[in-house]
Amino acid sequence: MLKSGLITGAIAIFLAAGFSLISPICVPCIALLLGAGAGYLNGVFDRPSAQNSALKAGAGSGAIGGGGALVGHLIGGAINAVVVDLPFVPVTPMSRSFAEGCPK
Repeated sequence: MLKSGLITGAIAIFLAAGFSLISPICVPCIALLLGAGAGYLNGVFDRPSAQNSALKAGAGSGAIGGGGALVGHLIGGAINAVVVDLPFVPVTPMSRSFAEGCPK
């Protein structure tokens, strides 16, 4: 369970951070797909004998992967906040005259 969860969690951090830079609304869908993938990987790695133990282990590895997606989403949101707040707007004579003409 731990092996497949950590693999999926590491992948989820990078995918969630990348997709949250593009469109943050995509990250929950990615987390669901990665959670299903983590459950599948758990079945491949551990080969559980009973269905009950397979469900528990798959849910645990999916939760670990979902935690990785949450961390990646937070990282991507922090990067977006820094990029949006930086003053990269060049000051030109036209923008300066527009700013002076606006009422305060």
